[in-house]
Parts: sequence; C-alpha cells; structure tokens
Amino acid sequence: MGLLHYMKRETAVTVHPEISIDNFTIQDADISFFSLIRSIYLRYPIKNVLDYGSGRNYYVQDFDPENHSYFIKDLRDLRFGGANVAAVDVSEAVRTHPTSNSQLQLVSGAPLPFRDATFDLVVSDFVFEHLESPKQLAQELQRVVKPGGWILARTPNRFGYVAFVASLVPNRLHAAVLRYIQPDRKDLDVFPTHYRINTASAARGCFDQCEVSVVSNHWEPQYFFGKRWLYRVNLLIHALLPSSLGMTSIFMMRRN
Repeated sequence: MGLLHYMKRETAVTVHPEISIDNFTIQDADISFFSLIRSIYLRYPIKNVLDYGSGRNYYVQDFDPENHSYFIKDLRDLRFGGANVAAVDVSEAVRTHPTSNSQLQLVSGAPLPFRDATFDLVVSDFVFEHLESPKQLAQELQRVVKPGGWILARTPNRFGYVAFVASLVPNRLHAAVLRYIQPDRKDLDVFPTHYRINTASAARGCFDQCEVSVVSNHWEPQYFFGKRWLYRVNLLIHALLPSSLGMTSIFMMRRN
C-alpha cells in the first residue's frame, strides 16, 4: 500500500512532491518489484504466468483514484502483452481475483495441479514469509516453471527491522496489530508468518535448480502511524542502515 493510506495528502506532498503526479513516491517498493517483472515481459517471451499466493489482488479490487496509482495498477496486471495468468492461493479470496485468466484455490501442502514446465514466469508477492514448508513449495515451483523461466518473489528481509519486530508478535495478534498500524488493511489480507525462507542463503538452499540473485533495500517506510515526524525518522534510519538490513528483499531466480 502506498503512502497515502497512512498520511494525509497535503502532508505527504510536503515530504514527497512527486506524489502529486500519480500517488506514488520514487521510493515505492511496488514500482521496483513490478517494474522488474514488466522488464522480463519486454525481454523474454512470456506467455504463461503463475501468480502464486495471489490473494484477491486487493490493489485492483480496492482501487481508489484519490489514493492509488494508475501506473501501479497497470504494473500489477500480469496479463500484460496477452499473457495467460493463473492466480492461485490457499484462500478462497482468490476466486474474486480480477486480473487473471483463471483462479484456483489450492489445498495447503498439496502438489500444484499443473504439468511440468508449464509457466514462463512465476510471481509470488509477500508470500514466502508465510510458508511453513518452503523447501516443498520451492521444488513445486521449480517443477512447473520452464527451463530458462523466471521466479520472482518479494518478501520481508529476515535481517530487516520489520521482520524482526513482526517475529516478536504472536500470529494470533497479527490482525489486531496490523489493524492498528495499517487501519485500511482488511483481515482477509492477513495471514500467519513463519519467516523460513527470507534470506539469500535460505532461498539458494530451497531453489537448488535455479540461479538465485537477491536485492534488499528499505524503500518507502510504512510503519509510522500516520505521523510525519516519525516518517522522517524512518527515512533517516533507512539512509543510515546498509541495504543488507533493508526491510524488503526481492528474489530473482532463473531456472537452470
């Protein structure tokens, strides 16, 4: 979610003047992640895409022109260039996913119901932190992606302060805590976390049939309770901390 979900527009614009163009900042993590995905579409032949852990695509379903970005909305539509997108999730909310060609609710722990080497690209956005058995899923994702195909995933960095603080909060309290920190976030978009594949070494260990690259960064602060002064403090902390301690990581994995 963008800055306008947590801060009044007139305040946000004083911190990030560029937000007046299309409701996003130059530090927006969505722009970084989905621009990487879009660049794959432009360079490689992408016909079949798996959106693993897609949820309901809340950004598109809850789109509000006053607070959301049309550019981000476009980037989040994985049907770019006529690609066929299969949205899958263990949550029944996936059945309402609006930017896919097919929607399937998965049985937790069961093999993916797709043939080997089906997909050119697998996208998984803020899902890895929720996995109880990451090695099992990694093998399944590697099975269904074509040789030379890509798996791109975004997840909290295990060494970042957000993941550290979140790991101290019991799963039964996550919904209540997030409701306080991010009042616009709905309970159906909150899931238990385990943080078992949120480092570069863990990703390389699980995705043993892929070339794995990882980039971590801080991007835009999100946990500041709507207060400008705390947002600025977070910006200062982000400037001082090395990127290796960034709050979010992007895993870029290409199948051998």
